[in-house]
Amino acid sequence: MLLRPGHGVVQRLGPEQGLPSASVASLLLLPPPARTLWIGTYHGLAGYDLGTHRLRVLTTADGLATDELNRQSLWYDGATAHLYAGGVGGVSRVEVRAPVGTAYRPPLLLAALRQHHAAQDTTTTDYPAINEAVPLTLDPGDGFLDLSLALPDFAPGGAARFAYRLRSDEQARGARWLWFTGTPTLRLQNLAPGAYTIDIQAQTAAGTPARNRLHLPLTVRLPWQRRPAVWALAASLLAALVGGGVYAWQRAAAARRAAETDLRSRLAADLHDEVGALLTRVTLFAELAQADPEPALLEELLTESRSAAATVRDIIWSVDTAADTANALADRLHDLLDQAARASGRVTRFTLTPPTFDLTRRLRPDVRQHTYLIGREAVTNALKHGPAGASLHLHLTLDAAALVLEVRDENAPTALPTTTAPVGRGGQGLRNMRARAQQIDGTLEACAPLPTGGWVVRLRVPAPLM
Repeated sequence: MLLRPGHGVVQRLGPEQGLPSASVASLLLLPPPARTLWIGTYHGLAGYDLGTHRLRVLTTADGLATDELNRQSLWYDGATAHLYAGGVGGVSRVEVRAPVGTAYRPPLLLAALRQHHAAQDTTTTDYPAINEAVPLTLDPGDGFLDLSLALPDFAPGGAARFAYRLRSDEQARGARWLWFTGTPTLRLQNLAPGAYTIDIQAQTAAGTPARNRLHLPLTVRLPWQRRPAVWALAASLLAALVGGGVYAWQRAAAARRAAETDLRSRLAADLHDEVGALLTRVTLFAELAQADPEPALLEELLTESRSAAATVRDIIWSVDTAADTANALADRLHDLLDQAARASGRVTRFTLTPPTFDLTRRLRPDVRQHTYLIGREAVTNALKHGPAGASLHLHLTLDAAALVLEVRDENAPTALPTTTAPVGRGGQGLRNMRARAQQIDGTLEACAPLPTGGWVVRLRVPAPLM
């Protein structure tokens, strides 16, 4: 934790930033020009570069004699540039000539486990040791299980990215990776009973992948009334009356649970990635404005608050079953374009092909949601990066073969640099749109030039009608 007079805490270094343990036994600052702070903990040795603000962790997996270091057990030999670290398993000698560099691939760590237990109505927190195999269990009624992750590569101004997928015995392959940033905590709840494997991967803010992935076994136990023995007894009593209906009901219930689990996962990812990030910025601007209420800060706070409210409305719309029609999608896209026109003063057009197609036809909820979010991403980036004089044209085509959405930034220069093309900062917008297109078996063509000048983002989803 770094303190500055008059400012309070300006920087914190703990498990959330990649430190292997919150229990620190020793601190040793190397003399210039190294400017590296070595930290001995109960779960490994960490080197923190005060110049680059990067963090590296060494454990027994890297050759350290022990992960549990003792108090005041660090000593530096300036003549040989060797660091000696003592712990419960012996003394290690570390070569410290090389600085903590950007090419380092940090390990992905499971920093803590926090779980609500329904039987005792308590919440416990455990801190597993590095490389410890941790079997996870959710009993009937347990509220949640939080996995706190750490990537020891802290860098100011950037955030590590984490992804997870949940594989069951019935779905050994094909499970999707869900990415999230911000607070590195994965919450598991409301899962259908069964045996799962949780796969977790991570990338640093610079895009460097972690050296390892986590594979955690998870068992979600059945309530007593749904255990096989109980079901066998019930089936024997009802076989004469129900026959094959019991099996059909079980299959339908399992399908509903799987659909509900997938919906919760998508909602959790959207809330974490979009609403969570916006509310974090709102909180930051509110704290800054409280200390120094400048008009610019208040304007930023107002803008972020409106964005958070709009995002929540979008998520509510995405799960409203009454909106699973072509008409609801067309109206939402038209409203999006009207808002863009009011906010930017741009000339906008919204067209449908064919003009008389049946707007009452139903669409799959995921097709409707991802199509709208891709259109919103394309319009947002057009407003950010397109010339002020360019006009926006949003065109929706829907027939028995495919759904096609086009967002055109017309009469704009076609030779736009990659960094200013309407794909979002660092290409993240383009990656998000492509990921959403893949989830609905669609194809995305982004930044295609137009003969009249400008560019087009085109989404095509084959046969989306239900």
